[in-house]
Amino acid sequence: MARLAAWAALAAICVLPGPRLAAAAAPAPARAAQLARDPLSPAEADQLRDAAGNPEKRVSLLLGFAQDRLTRFEQSRAGAAPDRQATMYRMLQEFDGILSELDDNLDEWMSGHVTSEMAAKPKLEKPLAAVIAADRGFLAQLAKIQSSSSAADLASYHFELSDVTDDTRQNLQDAQDDVAELTKRKQEAQAAKKKKHER
Repeated sequence: MARLAAWAALAAICVLPGPRLAAAAAPAPARAAQLARDPLSPAEADQLRDAAGNPEKRVSLLLGFAQDRLTRFEQSRAGAAPDRQATMYRMLQEFDGILSELDDNLDEWMSGHVTSEMAAKPKLEKPLAAVIAADRGFLAQLAKIQSSSSAADLASYHFELSDVTDDTRQNLQDAQDDVAELTKRKQEAQAAKKKKHER
């Protein structure tokens, strides 16, 4: 599955580079630090580690963290803090980083990998349904941000918003593809079982 190709060269939890023009002008150490930034707070990372053996809970946490970033984006957009534009941009970056972490988890689970924390191969139907529903909601929120942003605000995060929207749309497509793949696997297993009994 070709998931969020723009993230392929980054670490498992990371954020996209800063604004294209600003990032290009920033010193190399600053760009490196920006790339290495963890989108999760220490408390969030602890919660995620505690849910390592529970895909359903882990997905629920990640979706909640992603929604939190969009909520905080909107709160900053409605405010007048001196750093509001930087905060809005950072929230979009962190949202994208959380989606990337979610994507990595789904890839691992779909591959059939079972971690030491798991008692058995995870059942992914419910987590994938949650991802699909959440991604659709995220896309609606992102479209609203695009249509309701002032020209000045949009100039500061247009590229990031476009990237985030594309990544969310791809995340939705990947989850839908995963559901189709699970259905196919189930049908093949049933057919093989039936054939075995007919012998």
